[in-house]
Amino acid sequence: VIDVSMAGVVKKRNFMLRSGAKLGDAIFVTGALGNSYKSGTHLRFTPRLEEAQILVNNFQVNSMMDISAGLSSDLWHILEASSSDLVVYEKYLPKAKSAALSAALSGGEDFELLFTVSKHEARRVIEKFPFFCRTPVTCIGEIIKSGFGFVLIDKNKKPIQIKPKGYDHFA
Repeated sequence: VIDVSMAGVVKKRNFMLRSGAKLGDAIFVTGALGNSYKSGTHLRFTPRLEEAQILVNNFQVNSMMDISAGLSSDLWHILEASSSDLVVYEKYLPKAKSAALSAALSGGEDFELLFTVSKHEARRVIEKFPFFCRTPVTCIGEIIKSGFGFVLIDKNKKPIQIKPKGYDHFA
């Protein structure tokens, strides 16, 4: 058994929580999702530390976390912590090469960033983030007030209620 612990210090203005998502926020992810086990990238990933620093230093980010358990599971963490609902559009999900929708939603170990910003700030992220970094960012949905939790709009524009599915660290 190998057990590693790390500790660090963060400036208060750079400290991001899951609970900061606000009604109307755009939901973004970095990189591509799915097939991390199949491709072996879960063993040789690059932590998105630089991207996180760029975001908190140059944009007004409301909430942020990494995608480790799977997109649907980690979106539920933001949903629950922020007491909000959300909609994600399948056509905008940046899937890894040959990744199925199920892999992009719940494959886990993608280690990409998941974050929310206001609609106004979303325009700035889309326009300016590429000047700071080569890692792609994609707007995949928004925080809504619907009472339905997590809704996925599939390719046929059909709404599907999504339950969290992914790796459970405490099971």
